[in-house]
Amino acid sequence: MGKNYLNQKDAAAFVAEGIRQPEEAEGMSRHACCVDGRCAEGQTHGLAAPGGDMELVLAAAAVARARRAQGLPAPSVEALWRATLSFLGGRLCVHSDTHVADGAPRWTGCGHVRHALHDAAAYGMAAEDAAALAALLTRALAEAQTESAVRCDTYAGDHREGAVVVNESERRMAAHTNAHGQAFVFDAARSARRLRAYAAAIAPLFGVTGEDAAALGALTEELFAAAARGREETLRRLAAGLPVYRLTEKEGEVRTEAAGVVPAAPQEAAD
Repeated sequence: MGKNYLNQKDAAAFVAEGIRQPEEAEGMSRHACCVDGRCAEGQTHGLAAPGGDMELVLAAAAVARARRAQGLPAPSVEALWRATLSFLGGRLCVHSDTHVADGAPRWTGCGHVRHALHDAAAYGMAAEDAAALAALLTRALAEAQTESAVRCDTYAGDHREGAVVVNESERRMAAHTNAHGQAFVFDAARSARRLRAYAAAIAPLFGVTGEDAAALGALTEELFAAAARGREETLRRLAAGLPVYRLTEKEGEVRTEAAGVVPAAPQEAAD
């Protein structure tokens, strides 16, 4: 996988080329594409998050494992899967790619999902929960009909990401590749709002009622921490050494600012 690292000037040009105001339907959408740099125009959905919509259920499964270990109420993966589909309006968005091995499940084309389900402990999940999620996702993808519970886009080409762009604005990138390069793109602000809404939606499964603001706040914080752990783990595995840029907007001016470098994984992981 060849990388063409983007310096700050290149990153600013990449953002300027692709930044868009979301359409109303996109702004209201709870669906996500993946942060993957191969995500093309027409595949971006409402926002970009690791694993697309799987970010939600993977984080929730990690919270469930931690709560079970504390003797607290926690739902099964099957219950979380159903609740996530309900939250998303009946359909979950994931992606595959053109490099999936013959006979392998289509979801293995997504690096975030593949690493999380193959190395559950590193992502805070129980191995049995990861296996159950893999089975649910595989079965849903095998039922790939128009009204399937899963929409699976196929990302084409090779990974050429030269940076990680953390979008803290309300805008979106039309695609994660353009004439100025390719980057992993994460929509931080809108992903955070989605996670808060998701926490409220699944709270009853954890024995938390809407009237208990403190308990809901604690669950929300745990969900945020689990999502961040998964995101950082995948970045270390797939984007180590890449520069990170923050995309912000103030009074209509879009800015791209250097924000460090992705640290290396404790041990090398296969892409």
